[in-house]
Amino acid sequence: MGLINVVVKHDGTDITNSTISYNRDHDICTGIGTLELIVPLNISRTFKPWDVIEIWENGNKKAKFFIDSTAEDA
Repeated sequence: MGLINVVVKHDGTDITNSTISYNRDHDICTGIGTLELIVPLNISRTFKPWDVIEIWENGNKKAKFFIDSTAEDA
């Protein structure tokens, strides 16, 4: 298996270089997907409920998520 070219977008803006990590899951039975996105506290963006996060892998849009909640961890 090769490397995956990933792009992470917040409301249409590429934030890939500011992304520390992400983990996405999709439940086959319910069709509900979840995303945990970790970015630095000093990122120059504000994340609010209902903002859109898109995950692109190898040029294909794999998932679209709406922010439900945010948290700051030190």
